[in-house]
Amino acid sequence: MPKKINKGDEVLIRGKVVWFDENGLFRVKIPGYQYPITVDPDRIVDVVKAAPEPKPRRKPT
Repeated sequence: MPKKINKGDEVLIRGKVVWFDENGLFRVKIPGYQYPITVDPDRIVDVVKAAPEPKPRRKPT
């Protein structure tokens, strides 16, 4: 596993981490699948860190 994986990160299989199991496996939501799937961390080739959430803009008064 190349990097530490956090919720919201993307993995090379182009899914989004949405759940961590107690045994160290995590679940990934992949477009086209109704439910997140469990992924073996050794199968992940690369991890793309999630972009920070944009701050809400205030309207000028």
